[in-house]
Amino acid sequence: MLAGPELGGKYLELLKEAVPGVSRVAVLWNPLTPPETTLLKEAETAARVLGLEAQPVSARRPEEIEGAFAAMSRARADGLIVMPDALFLHLRVRIADLAGKARLPVMYGFR
Repeated sequence: MLAGPELGGKYLELLKEAVPGVSRVAVLWNPLTPPETTLLKEAETAARVLGLEAQPVSARRPEEIEGAFAAMSRARADGLIVMPDALFLHLRVRIADLAGKARLPVMYGFR
């Protein structure tokens, strides 16, 4: 894993600092990457402390990304955390495009 579990919460802290009005944050994660489960749990714990609602949205394959963004829209997410995952790094341009179209402020696990 490229990040310690404490970073799951740090992503939310930074997003809330950058976008103070955020309240429902989608967390894009890949359940096929076991370390992300720990990051997700840490993010959910941090969300409660920060007064945010974390909404896990999973994607296992490239063809699931559009569906994940549709789920975020249905859940009325107003922010997005993208966990550090090789799949999401590979799809970074597509994810950034979809986040822009959805007008979602995003905190990425990778630069």
